[in-house]
Amino acid sequence: MKLMIVHTAPTEDTVRIVSARRADRKETTYYLSWFKAMSEDFSKGKRGSVVPPDPNKVRITIRLDGDIIAHFKRKVLEAGGGNYQTLMNQALRELIEADTGPLEERIRKVIREELRQVSEPR
Repeated sequence: MKLMIVHTAPTEDTVRIVSARRADRKETTYYLSWFKAMSEDFSKGKRGSVVPPDPNKVRITIRLDGDIIAHFKRKVLEAGGGNYQTLMNQALRELIEADTGPLEERIRKVIREELRQVSEPR
């Protein structure tokens, strides 16, 4: 069994690996005996999420400007916790819902804007 000794340092939102090396024989013996002495049995453990993901959510990869991400992370910190991705989802949903109303209302809004532009003196 190959055992690694990893030194980490927590950052704002992640854990940074400072250094890593292979454990020597003495360390391996020590840590293996320590693991065996643990009362928890993880032999039947499963990898992955403990809570199943929401079936209505879709996993994507997206590149956003750093200041946008920082804004939402800052909002989460100000709120005392939460998830910045959830805040981004809520902001997008509010934008969509504000933009989509009854068709008649949207047509009236467009006509008013067009009439205002035509009636403004040049």
